[in-house]
Amino acid sequence: MDDASKSVSQVSWTAKFTLAGVALLLTTAVTAGGILLYWVGSVARATYLSELGVPVDAFDRTRESIIEWGAYSFFFKWADYLDVLGSRPWAVVVVGFATFALAMSYFWPSTPKKAASGGPRTRAVVYSTIAALVAPMISLVLMAGVVLVLGLPAAMGESRGEQLAQKLKTGACMDEYSGSCQELWRENRPIGKGAVISESGTRIAFFDACAGRTVVMDVSGTEIRSSGKYAGHEALHQSCKSLMSAAAIEASEA
Repeated sequence: MDDASKSVSQVSWTAKFTLAGVALLLTTAVTAGGILLYWVGSVARATYLSELGVPVDAFDRTRESIIEWGAYSFFFKWADYLDVLGSRPWAVVVVGFATFALAMSYFWPSTPKKAASGGPRTRAVVYSTIAALVAPMISLVLMAGVVLVLGLPAAMGESRGEQLAQKLKTGACMDEYSGSCQELWRENRPIGKGAVISESGTRIAFFDACAGRTVVMDVSGTEIRSSGKYAGHEALHQSCKSLMSAAAIEASEA
């Protein structure tokens, strides 16, 4: 065998795509994606409730519903994420470095090991020099990666939560509002008209668009009724006055 064939046989650039490797890669990607969506959804939901004055711990949510929050937040805010990457060169460098490292883990050529040259003292000096040069770079890359992986998705979730809360405050029961308009009744008396923020087996959080406030109360004795939407806030407030007046008259007659 000549030298050319030996060098070809010694270096193999074929990808290490075995069935176990592909399964591990997919499992890692799915797990990381689920953690990321859970993180984004948790921040988005907490921000949404806080903006509306609802105690976050008062309403539990399943892991699936929080991941759903994260999926919607990422879908509506992915453009913001790309804008952040585009305006921050260091973020692009971190993403590129992570992609390069992942690719090299599968495509790095395998070469036969050679005996280390030089004495122990020479190798110690070389290793120490390399460590002194590379360690600070690795720490900076890791810190940037933490900010990129955790900080930016958290900012996405926070932005989405604030956006949803603002839409509910200004657009509840309006024609352009995507959700339904509802009435909250308790013991056959109207409490307000707006939208349910969150609900559990024992409590309900309701945004009263008429008074512009959030009501949190026990779910016992409450009833949610459907209501039509309105073209403007003036029409909404007139409907609220009529509803409360009719309820007051009915209570006085009783």
